[in-house]
Amino acid sequence: MLGKTDLDGQVSEIRLTEKFIDTKIKEAEFEKSNFLLVGPYLNWNAAGIIIALGYGVSCHAGVYGAVISVARTAQKGSSMKPILIVSGHTDLQDSVANKAILSDLKKALPDAEFDYLDSLYPDFQIDVAAEQAKLVHADIIVLQFPLFWYAMPSLLCRWMEETFVHGFAHGSKGKALQGKKLVASFTAGAPAFCYNRQEGAAFDVEDYLAPLKSSCALCGLEFVGFVFTPGVSYADRTVPEKLANMKALAAQHAERLIALIATLQS
Repeated sequence: MLGKTDLDGQVSEIRLTEKFIDTKIKEAEFEKSNFLLVGPYLNWNAAGIIIALGYGVSCHAGVYGAVISVARTAQKGSSMKPILIVSGHTDLQDSVANKAILSDLKKALPDAEFDYLDSLYPDFQIDVAAEQAKLVHADIIVLQFPLFWYAMPSLLCRWMEETFVHGFAHGSKGKALQGKKLVASFTAGAPAFCYNRQEGAAFDVEDYLAPLKSSCALCGLEFVGFVFTPGVSYADRTVPEKLANMKALAAQHAERLIALIATLQS
């Protein structure tokens, strides 16, 4: 199940696994005009109180602040779980959407650890001990990346190859990642229909996450969901109107991701 927000024909999605259907965010008072109600995901009771009913939430820009406020209320008095956000773009400075998403995350989550792989390892020579230490410290791991040829970028793949090794991440003694939560946050340049079987695509977008989900299962990581935004092609950066739309989509993506992370803090 998923929630959707349309902006100039593009679709952003957020999906959560079934385990999180019983959300810790139960209810909070907000102005109804701030929300776009989608399917079974949000509903209003007679007193004008918003009730979280389903897996995902979609809404107009700015809603993540409201969602996070609810989460913070629900978790008041508890400490924040350590978050590791891994940027897998091979050249983040040449990015529009991923760069903007990470900038928004940095502002909203100042205590999170940000791992910019392209800056740290332009030669693909991963400092395994340092990266494994970051993974051990984190309770929530977010992989932020653009979809390249229907897969994660080569640098992010190399990072996983080097760090998620036998004896650390899997095997009889490889228990370092067990119980941690992983979120996939990714973008694509092609429009939404290219990732939807019902619109003629060969596969749905979630099909491309099979290798990552399998890796999580092997390592005892809990794959809790993904946030995906298509239609943010770098080719559009030279057209002012398209560039503005791409930045708006990136901002919406960040909002959804922040809201998802908030649900994992309880």
